[in-house]
Formats: sequence, structure tokens, C-alpha cells
Amino acid sequence: MKQLEPGMLALVINDQFMENVGRVVTIKEFYGRVTSTAHDGRSYDDGWLVEVYHADQPLKVVHAHTGEIFYIPGGVTSARNLMPLGDEDTQKVIREAEQGASA
Repeated sequence: MKQLEPGMLALVINDQFMENVGRVVTIKEFYGRVTSTAHDGRSYDDGWLVEVYHADQPLKVVHAHTGEIFYIPGGVTSARNLMPLGDEDTQKVIREAEQGASA
């Protein structure tokens, strides 16, 4: 499988909330060791900052301390929850198709 890199698109393949699975996100930045404030407060060494690709499809999260459920445009998640979408050419085609559809 291709490694995650900033700027690429990825599919959410694992999440506490099934409605997040299948969401397309843009990989923004590698964070490394992170303790999540959402979900169950887990720590992981492979945290990536992501942003939803479609603004009208935010990610559902629950705050680890308050239990409050809310929706966010992005956040940090483990690499094991993400699958890169194809190779560089595929990524380019997806972006061009989206730009053409929104024009």
C-alpha cells in the first residue's frame, strides 16, 4: 500500500462511527505521537492531521472527557484508519474531476 503523504487523498476505513467510514479526507500533516481528545483518548505514534474533502461531510466525533458528540471539518487520526486513494495519477484525476464538477 502507498504511504500517506501531505496533500494526498485518503479514504477513512476504520472509525468508531460508521458514518465516517467511506469519507474522503485530504492528508495535511504528520503529527506523530498523539493522544486523542476525541473517542476514547487513545495514544498512537502515527497520527496524521486530516481535513474532510467535502465540506458538507464533516467527521462525527465524541469528546473523550465530556462525551459530547459533535461534527468537525478535520482532526488527527491514526494512519491505520486511512487508506490512500490510488497512485499520484489517480489523485490528480480525482481532483480534476471535482474541479470540473464545481465549475
